[in-house]
Amino acid sequence: MMALYTLPFFNREDDYMNEEAPYLPMTLVELDTHAVLNAVRDKFNWAAKFNDPAIRAKWQAEIAALSRVNRRMLRYVMAELEWTAQHEPTAGGPDNVFVSDTAVNETTRERLIQLISKLEDVPDNKKDWHPRSDNQVLDLVHPSLFPLVYGRTHVRDRAVDGNEAQSVAESFASIGSGKGAVAVAPSKQSEFSSIKFQWLPSDAMVNAETKQVKLLSYINNLHPVHHAELYEVIEEVLAAMVPLWQSTLARIHRPQELRIHTDSQRWYRQGGYVDPDDVTSDDDEYATTTVSGAEPESKTAGNPVGPKLMDLDLPDNSDDDDADFDPDAPAKATQADTDGDAMDVDGDASGSEDEEDDDDEEDEDEDDDWWELQPRVTPTSFVPEPAQLAGKRIQVIIKLANIHLTPEKPMYKGGSWHVEGMLNESIIATGLYYYAMDNITESRLEFRTAVQGPEYEQSDYRGMRTIYGLDNEDELNQPRGYITAHQGRIVTFPNLYQHQVQPFKLADPTRPGYRKILAVFLVDPSKTVPSTAVVAPQQAEWMMEQLHAQDNRINDVFPVEIVEGIVNKVGGPLMSLAEAKELRLELMDERTALVSHNDKATFSARFNLCEH
Repeated sequence: MMALYTLPFFNREDDYMNEEAPYLPMTLVELDTHAVLNAVRDKFNWAAKFNDPAIRAKWQAEIAALSRVNRRMLRYVMAELEWTAQHEPTAGGPDNVFVSDTAVNETTRERLIQLISKLEDVPDNKKDWHPRSDNQVLDLVHPSLFPLVYGRTHVRDRAVDGNEAQSVAESFASIGSGKGAVAVAPSKQSEFSSIKFQWLPSDAMVNAETKQVKLLSYINNLHPVHHAELYEVIEEVLAAMVPLWQSTLARIHRPQELRIHTDSQRWYRQGGYVDPDDVTSDDDEYATTTVSGAEPESKTAGNPVGPKLMDLDLPDNSDDDDADFDPDAPAKATQADTDGDAMDVDGDASGSEDEEDDDDEEDEDEDDDWWELQPRVTPTSFVPEPAQLAGKRIQVIIKLANIHLTPEKPMYKGGSWHVEGMLNESIIATGLYYYAMDNITESRLEFRTAVQGPEYEQSDYRGMRTIYGLDNEDELNQPRGYITAHQGRIVTFPNLYQHQVQPFKLADPTRPGYRKILAVFLVDPSKTVPSTAVVAPQQAEWMMEQLHAQDNRINDVFPVEIVEGIVNKVGGPLMSLAEAKELRLELMDERTALVSHNDKATFSARFNLCEH
């Protein structure tokens, strides 16, 4: 089946028109606007608390106090927040990211902690510290261990009559049956595909009526018999992720539209080019931001020269009653960097009243005509119909990992910018559940996207720098904000977003701390990749245990060491733990190279301000 969603693997090094990226660039003003929206929507349970008039007033005052916010931006931000809280309440901090702080109840969370403790409470020599993590990242379940290996792993044919296994137990019991062959690498090779490995997802069914999720095949590296109860709790978390994934998938097809639309041919006076370095703070021509659908409050000698905000009629909501805004919420650049372009508190461009009146009289008709021709964005365009996963078979890759800090190692240095998986794994979205945290400072996950190059007039260096903060040969990516890890929070986001875990440390340096997550990678629902439904467990230890369970007489006839030797000598897809760890290092090296190449080719293409 043809893929319906865009994956984050495309090479823009020869894309001189910069058209392959799925997102349009934001102006500096919109980046500021988005940063303020992000700070609110990142609040714990923000949409539920936003309707409290006291909280709303408090947050509005805090927004107004930010140096980069003028009255018009304040009105717009409050309007969008109100509308979003009503129509898209799971919207997270960044655009196209979705969050729920209440979808998983406390009983389920505590049960998850209890059941996962069986994986944690093992002797030190059995703990699987992630390679190259300085013994800070503890892998409990990780897809890089015992992956599908092309040329070695046996893949059973899927049932052609639709008679697929309907439960983990049924799937596990049928292991070894049916026809199949050794896995081969995808015939259509790509610089972003692996020719050696593939993470193994589990198949699951989303009930059409109850929306509950039932795993249909085992989770790689999590024994389905020993941890049957944990499977049930993971299914509950998956069910909580499904509505958020549906919104995420819908926003891949139709992302949040730009709030500010620009026209590179209408930025300057009709009399000629205006050098921004020659414009004083009392005669601004560049950042007259107006709300579309309303009369421009300030006009210049030709046309409205700055970006315009979308027309919305909306309200506002927020998180912790006592929590304050982060005035340093990340943005690639702020309008404060070019104060001459900033609007005053009334939302009008700074300048003498007489000059503005003269400009208005001379060009009012032309400006009105120009504004009438601009497209109006209405609130109904904000929320596309959610993708429907109910009644469908999906594939998910499960990971359980903890970050542990100690007084001896009190700081986690953060991660690299990356997307999940490789092209042959078809990961379309990620779901994270922060189920347990203790004694750590704020932990953020930041996002950025590849963007198309903006339209521009020939050699318009200053215009690009003023409106977008872009210079020739700059990287064409932009920040898309952050989410903060809160205990009990679920987050879903498109794999089109690069993400990076930010550094954090112990809150109290005298005692240990941790952050624990259940990560789930959703395979493109329009595709099917080899999964544990058709790949038997490759853990030699599991097979040996199965042999003992099927015939206890083996123990009477052969010593345990002999049985282990026989299993290990069988070869084929079975792997010892030692061999699996060697292959994991090989897999990690391959992915490290992929991350570097993907970052350069997809997310760091250069802006070429060439002559048209």
